[in-house]
Amino acid sequence: MEFPRIAVIGLGRLGFFHAKTLSQMSNVRLVVADRDRDRSAKVATELGGEALSIEEVFSDAEAIDGVVIATPSATHLHFIERAYESGIDFFCEKPIATNFAELEAIEHVARRFSDSDVTSQIGFQRRFDLAYQAAKQAVLSGDIGDILRITTFTCDPEPPSEKFAATSGGIIMDCLVHDFDAIRWVTGREVTEVHALGSARLAPYCAKLQDVDEVAVLARLDDDTLVTMQASRNNGAGYDVRMELAASCATIAVGLDQKTPIKSLEQGISFPDDISWKDFLERFAPCYVRELEAFVRVVVDDEASPCSLADAIASTACAVAATASLRDGETKQIAGFMPNSNDLLMVGRK
Repeated sequence: MEFPRIAVIGLGRLGFFHAKTLSQMSNVRLVVADRDRDRSAKVATELGGEALSIEEVFSDAEAIDGVVIATPSATHLHFIERAYESGIDFFCEKPIATNFAELEAIEHVARRFSDSDVTSQIGFQRRFDLAYQAAKQAVLSGDIGDILRITTFTCDPEPPSEKFAATSGGIIMDCLVHDFDAIRWVTGREVTEVHALGSARLAPYCAKLQDVDEVAVLARLDDDTLVTMQASRNNGAGYDVRMELAASCATIAVGLDQKTPIKSLEQGISFPDDISWKDFLERFAPCYVRELEAFVRVVVDDEASPCSLADAIASTACAVAATASLRDGETKQIAGFMPNSNDLLMVGRK
């Protein structure tokens, strides 16, 4: 039996991590591609894979079984469409779009290929975190009662480069899109409205990019659960990603462990007792492995997608709406940012 050839396109920090993960799987043949052909060749040599051009990946669909899209966010639309056209199952990093125009275009692509055999998986790795999974199970079981309030945090210890920030779509698209997906996935509810406030505090490029480095979002779910979401580029204590669900019978928390960068001032409390998380790759390393293992099963065994393109469109619409609210200070209804909202979730499920 020949093992599937999985191509990784885009060999930046996360793309290289994905390529390395795939190279360590005994049931995968790794292919790498980057617009920098020298980088592709170097990574292929280092990881024991095959180097192709990006065009070669999509032009020989019969030779490639699946593609991992880890290119800059603004290119995701283009490569999602190329994957559909080539008939290749694809895994795409988030965000799938950086603005409403791109989101509409992706929805149009998904609708155009709705009868395709191509299966999509989007890189919301928190779905593969054991604590987020336990939170989802706690909600499904009903043991914690009715959810009343949710609080989330996605806080980086330092700002990314200006080059990255300029193409990221802003802090909400880059960071809180994860929280929107986690909220929808854990609760099984939809976000109906959002209101965002932000400030530019420390990142020097914020004014130039009309971005912020501190943001808070207030959201409402379709069962009237209230949600507060915070994101920061300046969390000097360390990387902090948490979700707290306050329900009628219990309050539970994801991400509260000995490496959470919070210092308690209560007498006799030493928490936390370990060095804080450094960054997202350290915090979620096992989850990135699990999501690619799931993608291989999607490709080889035709398993259902654990995070479809339709799911990603819905979560991204929330982030687009929150970004619009941040810019004009008005509360936004999510329906106004959901392409073809009446029947969106009927397409792109595979």
